[in-house]
Amino acid sequence: MLSMLPPGVRACVHLAAKQQGHRPMDLLAPTRLRADVADARMVAMALARRVLNLPYQVIGFQFGRDHTTVLHACRSVEERGDLGARVVALEDHIKNECARDEEFRRLFDEARRDAGRAQAKERRNGEEIGGDGVGHARVVGRRRAEVAR
Repeated sequence: MLSMLPPGVRACVHLAAKQQGHRPMDLLAPTRLRADVADARMVAMALARRVLNLPYQVIGFQFGRDHTTVLHACRSVEERGDLGARVVALEDHIKNECARDEEFRRLFDEARRDAGRAQAKERRNGEEIGGDGVGHARVVGRRRAEVAR
């Protein structure tokens, strides 16, 4: 399942898992039993939102969660100082790696660009976009007015 994630999201999951001493697959598991894993998952979701600027729906799809779960994770990270500090530390790490490593920078630039394309298509078509956030979007819903026709 981890290999199916787009490179930008995969990097966020790896970094958040490594920072908190978990396996990346633990963050993608459907369970909610362990609070420390849930915290690491929230950090990874917030990191994907802040660094890649992905829509909540796309992040939720990648993690096998609803977009409201991602919204809750991002708000929780902002409210809780310990989690916010972890996200800031990971953001700094990513910025330093991007400055040092051309391949790393290209990976995150491509992910941001593809997220922007998906958002532009969503605005243009009035569709709710889900998918991997890297140009492989799929339509998961349309406006009610279009459905009622």
